[in-house]
Amino acid sequence: MDQVGGQRAGEKDHSTGGLVEIKRATLETCHAATGTVIVIDVVRAFTAAAFALAAGAQDILLVSTAQEALTWQARMPGALVMGEVDGVPVEGFDLGNSPSALVGLDLSGRRLIQRTSWGTQGVVRSHQADKLLVSSLVCASATADCIQRLRPASVTFVLTGVAPDQVAVLPISEKYTDYAEQVFSQLEREGISGFVDDRDEKIGRKIRDAEVKKIPNMLIVGESEAEAGEVSLRKHKKGDIGKFKIREFIALFNEEKALSLTKKPIK
Repeated sequence: MDQVGGQRAGEKDHSTGGLVEIKRATLETCHAATGTVIVIDVVRAFTAAAFALAAGAQDILLVSTAQEALTWQARMPGALVMGEVDGVPVEGFDLGNSPSALVGLDLSGRRLIQRTSWGTQGVVRSHQADKLLVSSLVCASATADCIQRLRPASVTFVLTGVAPDQVAVLPISEKYTDYAEQVFSQLEREGISGFVDDRDEKIGRKIRDAEVKKIPNMLIVGESEAEAGEVSLRKHKKGDIGKFKIREFIALFNEEKALSLTKKPIK
């Protein structure tokens, strides 16, 4: 059950005499969020922002695109730009999106402009919020204290770091679910998002459902794959590609991801 500052969602707040309704939103739905909205980027964007403020930064302007960040920098003499695009440092930015890179810097009085692919997007899209907060792991306690001071009737948490599923591991029957879980564990360790479809459904149904969800990579596993330590790769809209060792698929996935980033224009 959800909790805010030690209080359960929907539990009566005896200090205010009201109920606190907790809602969730994503980057796709936060544009409709009203009232008190808290944009969460657990590890990177707002941890880097907290480190920058701790290093003496005067303030931080959050923007949507890399070009917008550079345009604002031209209007603000002495301002520094920090952030990334799809996890990749941007040419022309002064700082990346790593909190550790800010340790030891003296940013006293400097203005910063920040653009990231997750955290700042949640802020600029939550334009109907009455009160807008940002939060990360390092300032979670301070965020909870702020909520209690505000005493809102409802709080919407915008979860910005939810990556789209890149892989669906599809066991052809329940017998191969354990092997499917082993495959997915290796993918998770490499930072590849996805899921195991362990439903009691025929493999054709699982493939159709993955196609409808537009999952880029479907990894089908059965007896031959389990015995050989392999997966059968099927691509969205492209069909069967062939069998790969798990490490081979991971290498192919990373190669395709790197290639897509080099082709993607900076926004």
